[in-house]
Amino acid sequence: EYKSYLRARMSAAEARRLQRERERGAKQALAAAAKGMKKENWMGYMRTILSKDLVDDVGGTELITTLQHIGLKCETSSDVPSKSITYIRSEFRAVGTDVATSEINEPELLLVYNAEHVYERITLDLLDLDIKSVTKHYTSSNSPQVTLFIMGLTKLSKSKKKIDRIKWEEYLLKLQLEENVAHHVIETVEELSEHVQMFCKALGERHHKLREQKDLYVGCFKRPLTVDKHGHGLYQVWVAQLQEIRSVTDATAQALAEAYPSPLLLWQYLKETPQDIAVESISNIPVRRGVGALSTTRKVGREAARRIYQCFTSDNPNDGIK
Repeated sequence: EYKSYLRARMSAAEARRLQRERERGAKQALAAAAKGMKKENWMGYMRTILSKDLVDDVGGTELITTLQHIGLKCETSSDVPSKSITYIRSEFRAVGTDVATSEINEPELLLVYNAEHVYERITLDLLDLDIKSVTKHYTSSNSPQVTLFIMGLTKLSKSKKKIDRIKWEEYLLKLQLEENVAHHVIETVEELSEHVQMFCKALGERHHKLREQKDLYVGCFKRPLTVDKHGHGLYQVWVAQLQEIRSVTDATAQALAEAYPSPLLLWQYLKETPQDIAVESISNIPVRRGVGALSTTRKVGREAARRIYQCFTSDNPNDGIK
């Protein structure tokens, strides 16, 4: 009986140990999945797919080398639309003690056409049909946003004696209004690679921004914020308060908090400064996103600055901020 008792004790201890190991493995898998899906790691979960005929047309080696040099994962495929660039995003999630990966086709389609081809199809009034023939293979639920890149217009202008620029512009405008197809004119492979990178980064960060917008609503912070008796934590509360103003993102709020470290300092400046000057000054505050070579800088903008000014200076409690 005593031996049976010891065996039962050992079996229970072993079961508890295995359970702890499983829980530890699940936590590690969840942490690995979360790290892989961080917004700043977008290069790790985005892939750029180029059609084989596009690579052959624009000088594939140079294009792929340029994209790989800036750190993008890219590959060629014959299963995507002709002269196209598409994107695939990987999603990581914890499954038990493992990290599972699923792939999602982003609803974005870049078409890269030679300017001479575009000119000929516009002359025949067939360019819109060409684009429709590409998108007809998609269902309504996964219909992509199409962006047309026109390559080599300067060279075409020099070779063609007569180009009806008015018809050209009107046709492209009609294409944008009726078919929602935007267009960009580019001249070199380097320009194309820059646009491909910008689209890839925007798509990689988009689902994070959508999740942030969904999680953030007025009056509630995304996480509990505490302030100790020494004042540590006031900066984070100030940043969160600024985000309660519409169109003020986390990056914008941090830029404002760096310029005006407390609500009192911002309020005093806005009260003592004429509205036009104050709004102009706030709108020009630089907002930095990212780090290193991929960092970008923009400005707060006039609309956000106007709302901030109205929020801090209005004496009417019923004055809604639009």
